[in-house]
Order: sequence, then C-alpha cells, then structure tokens
Amino acid sequence: MEPHWCAVVGICTHSNVVIPTLGRCGRYGGGMQDAWRACSAGNDERDRSRRSHLGSADAPPPPTPASLSLAVRRIAANLDPKRTGLSGAERLELSLQLLPGRLRDVRLAHFHRLISALPEEERDWWIGTLHTLLMPSTERRRLAAHFTPPNLARRVLELAVEAGIDLRTARIIDPCAGGAAFLGTVADALRRSHIDAGNALKRLKGLEIDEHLAELARAILARRLGRNSVPAHVISVGDALSTGMQETFDAVLANPPYGRMLGVPKEKRMRWTHLADLGHVNLYALFVGLALDLLRPGGIAALILPASFLAGPLFGRLRTHIRTHAEIISVHVLDDRNGVFFDVAQDTCVLLLRKGQPGNTLRWGAIAVDGTARTLGTTVLPQDLAAPWPMPLSNLPHSHELAHLSHWGFEVRAGYFVWNREGHRMSKNRASPLDFPLVWAVNVNAGKKVHPAARDGAGVDFVRFEKPSQAILRQRAVIVQRTTNNRQRRRLVAAPIAASVLSRYHGFVTENHTLTLIPTNDGADLKLICQLLGSSSVDAMYRRVAGTASISVRALRELPLPWPEHLRAALEAGLPFEDAVRKAYTMGTRKPHERTPD
Repeated sequence: MEPHWCAVVGICTHSNVVIPTLGRCGRYGGGMQDAWRACSAGNDERDRSRRSHLGSADAPPPPTPASLSLAVRRIAANLDPKRTGLSGAERLELSLQLLPGRLRDVRLAHFHRLISALPEEERDWWIGTLHTLLMPSTERRRLAAHFTPPNLARRVLELAVEAGIDLRTARIIDPCAGGAAFLGTVADALRRSHIDAGNALKRLKGLEIDEHLAELARAILARRLGRNSVPAHVISVGDALSTGMQETFDAVLANPPYGRMLGVPKEKRMRWTHLADLGHVNLYALFVGLALDLLRPGGIAALILPASFLAGPLFGRLRTHIRTHAEIISVHVLDDRNGVFFDVAQDTCVLLLRKGQPGNTLRWGAIAVDGTARTLGTTVLPQDLAAPWPMPLSNLPHSHELAHLSHWGFEVRAGYFVWNREGHRMSKNRASPLDFPLVWAVNVNAGKKVHPAARDGAGVDFVRFEKPSQAILRQRAVIVQRTTNNRQRRRLVAAPIAASVLSRYHGFVTENHTLTLIPTNDGADLKLICQLLGSSSVDAMYRRVAGTASISVRALRELPLPWPEHLRAALEAGLPFEDAVRKAYTMGTRKPHERTPD
C-alpha cells in the first residue's frame, strides 16, 4: 500500500522525518501528537473509503475489538495444538495466509475478512496474536509471547524520537522482534518520509529466539516496507542474551519477555548478580542490561517493562545498574493494566534511558490505552541508587497534606512465620497452650472475616512456641496479603481477624506473605480501614506510588490516604463509598470544617 498524505503531519525537529503522531498533549512535542492522530485517522479513513469503493455496496463496517477477540479465540479453540497436533511450521503457514493475497484455508476466512478492514499495523498485530494463541500454552508461557499493540508501539517510538533518535540515520535494534511491532512501526515512519527501503534495511536489526516468529516478523516487515521479502539477517534467529553481539546501536526498542528464570544453575546466575538477586532472576532485568550493552554512548533505549521494578524490594540491583550506566529520561506508566496485552493483565511502564552520564531527576508521565500521553510531574531520585523511584504526587490536590495508616490508628508489621524454613514447628493438632493457629495469605479475602485454615483445606495449622513471644498476636487486627497477582482486581486485599479466633485460641500467628495492621488506639476502625484499602482510589494510589505486586511494610506505612475525618464527613453527607473516598482525597488538610463535601 502506497503512503497516504494529509494536510497535517508532525515533523521531528531532530531529524525532519515525518512521524505520524498520537495524542493531544502538546507538552510532549509541541503538537506532534495531534498531527500523528490526524495523519493516522486520515490514513484509516482513506483505506476504508477505498475498500468501500472497490468492494461491494454492502461491505461490512470495521470490526469491533470484541468481534475480533471472539473470532481469534474461536480459531485458536478450533485449531488447539493439544487436539490437532499443529506444528510450528503449520502455525506459521496459517499466520502467513492472513497477509493480503495469501488466503487458502477456509477456516481463516471470517477472521481474514474482519482484519482486512483494519489499518495495516492493527492487522499485523492481530495476525501475530493469533500466531501466539496457536502455540501450546507451555511454549507461549516460556516465550512470554505477547505482542505490543500498535498504539503503544507508536507512542514508544515517538518518545524515543523526542529524546533524540534521528530516524534518517539511526541504527535501531529490537532484541525480541517477534511480530515486528517496533521494527514495523519504524518502517512505517521511514516509508512515510520516502526513505528508501534498502537504506532502512541497512539500519534495522532484530533478534528473535523462535524461528517461526522470526519468519513471521520478516514477512510483516517486508510488507510494511513495500518489499516482497527482507534478508534473513535483518531479523535473525537466536537468543539475544547469549549471542555475544559486539555491534552497537543508536537505539534499542523492545518489549522483552517477563518472568522469573527457574532451574538455572547457580554458576550461571552468578553472572547476573549486577542485575538481579540470585534467587529472583527475571528475564526482563537481563534484557535491560542487554539494552545498555547494545547502545553506543548517548544512545536511547525505550523499553516496555513491568512496573514492579520501580519500587519492588527485589529489584534494587537492577535500579542500581540503570542509574550507574544511564540517564533516566522518563518513565510513563500505562493507565490500564487490562488493556495492554491480549489476554494478560499486567502493570506496565515505558522506561526511556540514555546511555551515559546519570542524572538525579526523573520525569513521569502516563499513557492511555489509545496511546495518548499526559504529564504526571518530576521527582528527585534518592541518593541510594538501589532505592525505589518515588512517583510524583504533586498534581493531586493537597497531596502533601494526606494522611497515612498511623493517622488512622494503625501500625504495620510483617508476617512472622516462614513455613519452609521452620516446618518442624508446625502441626495439625494443638497439643500445648503455646501452639497458635497460623493465618496464611490465602485465608485473607476482602469483605470476609479471617479464619485460620490450612492451605490444603484439612483443618488448621498450628505453630509451636517454647515461650511467650511478640510474634503471637493477641488483639484485634487487620491482615493484608503481602503479594498479589495480576489477575486480582485490587493490589491491597485486607480483612479483619475474626473475633472468634481470639476467644477460642487467645492469639494467632501470621505467615511471612502477610502484613498485619495493629490498632494503636481503641478508636481504630477495622471495618472502615479494610473498606478504604479495598477502594478503587486507594488501589490506584498504591499502584502509582509503589508499582509492584509485592507489598512492603514501608510502602504500606507511607501510602497516602485521605484523612479519617474527611472520609467520615463525605459518608455522612450521603456519598456512595467510592465517591466518598475520591472526595476525601481532595480535601487535604485535617480541618474538615474548612472543606465540606459537595
């Protein structure tokens, strides 16, 4: 498809390359986003207009995301490799048939018709998505095969260009290039600017560990450049973490695989201690290190990563490595954890780095599902290189005057018992008054009282003490899950211990995957604090300031909360609970008589 032109385009001030821009926020590039959206919208309308004129009068309207999702799931179910024995080569052949002019299998006809009504980059994304859904689940999980949506890929490229990448000359690599999300987006920008495809292919490079994904990526890139094919070396097959590549590049654009590396020998893990703790080596941390190795001095890395590294206690070494070897240009958090990758909920961010002299400030932004961006503010990085990166609260009304758990009458304690280290102290029967029931994290459910129950469902687990201990909790308290997963609706899951537990056992013990909120005065309201921690506003606040599924004592202690007086005043004014929390967050100082709910 030849390039389309419209009256409004964005011209990159660094390179004079025409970049179709996203969004409406002029703070990010002097209006380039408006131009990108106008250009993209114009292209889409022209594509649809052309199809309606060339096709029949009753051509179907553009498909909805729901219809596309349903269609792709049906194909994946019908061709389930567990049942059909579909091989990797057969999976690739089916995916390639979805490119224009190649359809032969009638089972793909409906889906092919749907995606043919889409802009080119969206069509390619759905092709890649189907390819991954046709993988055996174990293979898909091993490869962490989830491709970057076009809106996000365009935004990431725009951020990289704003940071200084000159697309006329830059050598760009994607070390996990399956689906060609980034290389295809770069190719679109180069083609719109009439940069020769041969010139582009000399400067674009991809690596992909899966041979079939690599071939699919080459086919997609070729079409986006207007060619029949691209050389195999442009997107080569190999494990980027072990190729030992010596070349350097002007830019690294990547959405690396996420997930812990399990079963790796200790001697191999020792090579990564500058990036990760020995017991918690995550793939994406290694790709951050690789990105910095692949860059020339002054080069730009734009990476889509889980937000867990921003403040997570297990990522201090990664934060130290980044701050030692690069300037952190910006971090953009993604607004909707459910709207980024197909079939996956993940708290995600875009990290922009410049290799070289570190800095001490960090610019924050946010990106919506449609790719539009907004500014959140700037923070000063802590002197401790391993410390969490604090997100700004400056754009919240009265943010400097918000409360914490201590103002609500609670102190935070970490769970005491580490069962896999002290299993010899556990039993199923209470043989002594110093045997106390163990509360597991799975016993904590929002909206319900906490009752100790064994994880295997058989009775109660007891922990033996030789003498009285401060680890035995003998008062009313709130239990909080310390680690949540991406499928859970809320990061903070809190519930009060049942009064019957105290009356029956005169105490209890919590495991190390929990936190306990201990009342510091008789007026502490356990029910209200549980409701508050489970609210959408507090959930959003926690994700914003902590960015990790692992909840630390410090993060919970320092979590900004509305003042108790303000929340109660909003509730007394008749506001629904979620609205009351939102209102209380805006009321600021601890003077409710100065601000009353609307």
